[in-house]
Amino acid sequence: MFVESLSLRNFRNYQALDLKFAPSGYLFLGGNAQGKTNLLEAIHYLCTARSQRNAMDEDLIRQGADHLILRGEGIGGGNRRVAVEIVSQREGGRRLKINGSIHRKISDLLGLFSVVNFAPEDVDVVAGPPRQRRRFVNFCICQVNPAYVDSLIEYQRILQQRNMALKSCTGRRWRAADSDELEAWDRQLVTVGSRIIRKRGQVLRKLDPLVCLFHQRISAGGERISLRYKPAFELGENGEEEAQFQDALRREREKELKFGMTLVGPHRDDVIMSVNGLHLKTFGSQGQQRTAATALKLAAAHFLEETMGEQPILLLDDIFSELDRQRTRLLFELLSKFDQLFIATAKESDLAGCGENLHRISIVDGAIVSA
Repeated sequence: MFVESLSLRNFRNYQALDLKFAPSGYLFLGGNAQGKTNLLEAIHYLCTARSQRNAMDEDLIRQGADHLILRGEGIGGGNRRVAVEIVSQREGGRRLKINGSIHRKISDLLGLFSVVNFAPEDVDVVAGPPRQRRRFVNFCICQVNPAYVDSLIEYQRILQQRNMALKSCTGRRWRAADSDELEAWDRQLVTVGSRIIRKRGQVLRKLDPLVCLFHQRISAGGERISLRYKPAFELGENGEEEAQFQDALRREREKELKFGMTLVGPHRDDVIMSVNGLHLKTFGSQGQQRTAATALKLAAAHFLEETMGEQPILLLDDIFSELDRQRTRLLFELLSKFDQLFIATAKESDLAGCGENLHRISIVDGAIVSA
């Protein structure tokens, strides 16, 4: 799959831009704050209707404008032609069109184009809080199973309602009706939450050997990395997630009533990453953490390819300035098999002599000055 055209109106610092692409590699060259990362963000937004920088839609609209328009066409999964249009208003929400038809659910877009973004901030997936690792796993799953998005949305709705019920019980006498209400929310939380836990476990079991493979390649084989899913409650070997989830809620009931919040469930899960048996977040060096983050993203790209039968589009945002020449060349060797990748960098020298076949596009202040 690949993007053939991209049209922007009032997106970030781009007033108007129209580009054509081939199924090949592109290098966006430009200084800081000129718009090269914004162009990667536009491609990511076209594929997923979300910013890889977790920006709100109103932050994407050019200063002084009241809306943005983003259009693009390309060849999606199954070798199907796909045309996408997204219009986002400062006041009035967002409208998504796919092949000319309006779609209310963003999940309808996911999977048409799959995409993986590489950025210096990827180290937060390894060294940051658990929500960063949950977000990474969720994003991998959403692209191959758009229905998973609906499960996440439904779980958040149930979680909010259950937390409200817990807070309403705090500081007053317990009533029989309170027990009935919480048990009703428990059943819904367990049903949807167990669905999420199972899917995360399945995907992490597929990602684990891929991460290990790519980590060995870019670290010269000296270390062995592993991933382990860590739910917020003890999960046995028999896969009875629902019963174990329900038991955990019963055990934590008194504490939850005290704090007025749900203390167990997939919203509190984590992924433990270890190198040679040591917890990478706690004991890993910055270099080890950055290498692991790159291996994670390479594993995600190959997981998407294996699952969907199509190569994802790769976006690389100024990551080579963080690597030495040897690792830059190793990474380019691993990236060379992908049909379409977009690289943004301020200095071409950071590529360590690699990427001679990339199409070069120079960007200054939200405009293409040479291509």
